[in-house]
Amino acid sequence: MTTPSTRTAALGSTGERTSIRLTSGEWAALDRIADERGIKWVEWAAEAVATHPHLRKAAAIRKGLQEAISAERLDPFQPTDEAFDHEYVKRSKFFDDSDLENLKGHIREVWAVDCGGHIIRFGFNELNTPADPVLLIESRMKDGVHMTFAASNGGDE
Repeated sequence: MTTPSTRTAALGSTGERTSIRLTSGEWAALDRIADERGIKWVEWAAEAVATHPHLRKAAAIRKGLQEAISAERLDPFQPTDEAFDHEYVKRSKFFDDSDLENLKGHIREVWAVDCGGHIIRFGFNELNTPADPVLLIESRMKDGVHMTFAASNGGDE
């Protein structure tokens, strides 16, 4: 069991000091997240409290921590402008369910990996001569968005 500890600081615009009681793990996460942003923990906590004014201060900080940690898990990769300028990425396409079966019909599939929420397929686009390699990410979400990365997309550049 984690032992809670308390820190006291002014978190609001009034300058009134308040005590915040969090677990050692929550304090460690708060310190790390604030440090990554280059601010003090009290500044980060004040932002969390201001963002969630309907919650008690400790609850607002916990909510802010949950959101920050979830964002790290969902988006750990921050591509540079250089990544978007790469020719391979420029030829990537997003498409919906209406185009999925047509596209799959033109790919000679070599392998597929079922990842639960999506399927990753690799094969060759038979519309091109010679056949170009293509990576297809098929979403399993209803009305999901799918994506291809292809050496060429059949002349639709």
